[in-house]
Amino acid sequence: MKIATQVGVLWAAVLVATMPMLVKGQIFVANYNDGGIYNDNASGAGSLFATNLPVQGPMGMAFDTAGNLYVANYANGVVEKYNSLGSGSGFITGLTSPVGLAFNTNGNLFVANSTEGFGNIEEFSSGGGSTPIMTFSNAAMNDPYGIVFHNGDLYVANAGSGVIEQFNSLGVGSLFTDMHSSADTNASPWGLAFDNNGNLWVADSATNQIDEYNSSGILVTQIANTNLNQPSGLAFDSTGNLYVANFNTNTIVKFVGGVGAVFATNGVPGVFGGDISAVATLVPEPSIQALLAIGAMLALVSSRLARCRHFRRAGS
Repeated sequence: MKIATQVGVLWAAVLVATMPMLVKGQIFVANYNDGGIYNDNASGAGSLFATNLPVQGPMGMAFDTAGNLYVANYANGVVEKYNSLGSGSGFITGLTSPVGLAFNTNGNLFVANSTEGFGNIEEFSSGGGSTPIMTFSNAAMNDPYGIVFHNGDLYVANAGSGVIEQFNSLGVGSLFTDMHSSADTNASPWGLAFDNNGNLWVADSATNQIDEYNSSGILVTQIANTNLNQPSGLAFDSTGNLYVANFNTNTIVKFVGGVGAVFATNGVPGVFGGDISAVATLVPEPSIQALLAIGAMLALVSSRLARCRHFRRAGS
């Protein structure tokens, strides 16, 4: 599946010392079409945070411990670094269709390069550059999108195969779950997020559902909601509320106690036109000093979606 939340995705929890301008309840949204990075407050009202010119297709996002925002630009193979004031500069170059971003506890940045039929994960030091510390892949990797760390392991959503893999610190992967078997034969996972109970939540862009898996990779919950329309990115706030970015409707849906309602339209009302690459990074209470970062991924064009569906059918 070759498509551009973000997503996901991917969110990762990192410690934050001081974060000027980043406050409780903010959601960061990457707009693939106009190249802008926006943030919404706790009420869903948003404003422009940063912009990439010319437009380069921003997708996945992650924060470091100093509060700098990193954005994967799918179109030009660059990861940009923005300070808390929204001023950006190139951090990593020479990538191939970068989508998901996530930091490990050592401060190294991991990038999911998405390519139809395969792909890879690259690890970069805190200095960035164009040469990764490590590159890993395997036969099961197929359009990696959302990536997220949990207890030292990296979880990777393969949008093209429906497989979620778990990699250890040496880059050795194993099957966490095959969503085609556990959830739906048409499943296409994009965004990933862990809740406070250690369960993994997955945005299934193909079936318009959100799936919850326990630590053993067993499906425990499926959420279907009329407001879900090609969900991409996922993020939890500090009270356990779940935020979901929708590609087809350009909306962010907030789930409270399992009940979902539209939280923001187009991330920033009235700003976006057409498709968005969305969601989101939630900044919890400063007292917790934890930053929940997610990068979510959205489709580039409908023809890409048609091609990936054809690919899945041909391979089934």
